[in-house]
Amino acid sequence: VVQLRLDSLVRAQRELETLRALPMPDSLRQEIEHYLALVKKRQKRTKLAGSLSLGIQNDDNRNSRPATNQMLFGNVPVKLTGDSKRRHDDAATLFLGNIAARHDLGRQAGHELLASYAYYRAEQASVKTLNLQAHSVAAGGVYKSPLVNATPSLLFDHVVLNQTTYLR
Repeated sequence: VVQLRLDSLVRAQRELETLRALPMPDSLRQEIEHYLALVKKRQKRTKLAGSLSLGIQNDDNRNSRPATNQMLFGNVPVKLTGDSKRRHDDAATLFLGNIAARHDLGRQAGHELLASYAYYRAEQASVKTLNLQAHSVAAGGVYKSPLVNATPSLLFDHVVLNQTTYLR
């Protein structure tokens, strides 16, 4: 187990397989099998990670109306009138998802390739002009040397507000 924590995976696997060959209670054998599975998992060269989130948002002052019924325009107070004095509530559903991959190139220095994709969406219940979608893609790598680690990457973002593209 110490070898596993020190990230000496080959040595940890060898020691655990030696222990597995000895006679022992089933509970201890199951623990050894668990640690062997951890070693094999950490030895994989390609690792994937991802997440999905859903949520609900409530905004009880969507139009950001000040309590004083005044706003500043050019540092001059302006009184609000009509609909601008009314507070507007809104709710939204939120969605967030991402996936990322890391691939070890198998070099002793530990160089890696990286890729990820993320998606965000906020769908408003009544103020549809504030519906937002964002896509983000990244790809690159990690070059490791004794002096410095360099991580060059390419990024692409696409943002859509009210069904109109603003950033690509």
